[in-house]
Amino acid sequence: MNRWDDPAHRRAYYKTYNETNRARRISYAATYRAEHLENLREKDRIYAAAHREEARQRARTWYQVHRARPGRLAPAEERFWRQVQKDVDGCWLWTGRPVQGYGRFRPSSRGTKIGAHRYSWELHVGPIPDGLDVCHRCDVPLCIRPDHLFLGTHADNMADMVAKGRSRLRCAGG
Repeated sequence: MNRWDDPAHRRAYYKTYNETNRARRISYAATYRAEHLENLREKDRIYAAAHREEARQRARTWYQVHRARPGRLAPAEERFWRQVQKDVDGCWLWTGRPVQGYGRFRPSSRGTKIGAHRYSWELHVGPIPDGLDVCHRCDVPLCIRPDHLFLGTHADNMADMVAKGRSRLRCAGG
């Protein structure tokens, strides 16, 4: 009987062969890695170390900001201000995802979303009376700066739109 016909011999041979090759591959990879690191210039090594540290710090900061308390959201006002960018033109722009051109914000975890400009008004000025809208003086839908906002009825808002020439309606005659 040929020894290759014996399954036990074949298993033992391939087991030894695979273990030897695995050791060779690991040794080669470690050697290659060591040579590669030696070939890096000192400046690159310093940059890589700084980059790793910066990435670690960024990850730590992101975790600390977003975790707040386990299972709870950060306070609404803190979450609100994270999504505001103060523009050089004087507007405070909502950087969250806009819906139909306007910023939306969810004050509580289970509440409904409201306009970011409405939340800003309530935060800075006070409650909005029933039947009134929060309108923009600056005509920037993403602006949430309270002194660029005013209260008015829907009719007031439409009249303001027409007076500023933002109406999509054009007269049929011309």
